[in-house]
Amino acid sequence: MYSGNVNYDIIDEAKKLNLLPIIANGDISLNNFSNLDSKYDFEAYMIGREAIGNPLVFKNLCDLEEGKNINKTDLNDQIDLMKKHMFYLVEEYGENRAISAFRGIAPFYIRGFNYAAMFRSNLVKMKSLSDFNDIVKDLVRQNND
Repeated sequence: MYSGNVNYDIIDEAKKLNLLPIIANGDISLNNFSNLDSKYDFEAYMIGREAIGNPLVFKNLCDLEEGKNINKTDLNDQIDLMKKHMFYLVEEYGENRAISAFRGIAPFYIRGFNYAAMFRSNLVKMKSLSDFNDIVKDLVRQNND
């Protein structure tokens, strides 16, 4: 769906030609933020895909800007965040809509961790809050074994 690399030099050229604030967007992450911020003078950065399943990215970027250490989250932290996200969705939309919406988001919370592939298909197929809770319990159990 997304292809090619972002050309930040073109964004920088637009900034030089324009009196409006320029917001850089595309592939902004903890891995490249410091480099971009030191090389370019953008007024702001827009975070997109990096935030899916990674809500702490905003706190981490602020900490990075302030020179603080960034604590990498472990799988248990990610599971806690995922459970909170589900709770808020259920509170806002009800169980059925929350489950439907969260099927596409939940796998991002565990990407890159051990056992993620094993649980991804279960998360995208869940049909109820009970299914979600069972999957999370199994994931915690598998991670702690």
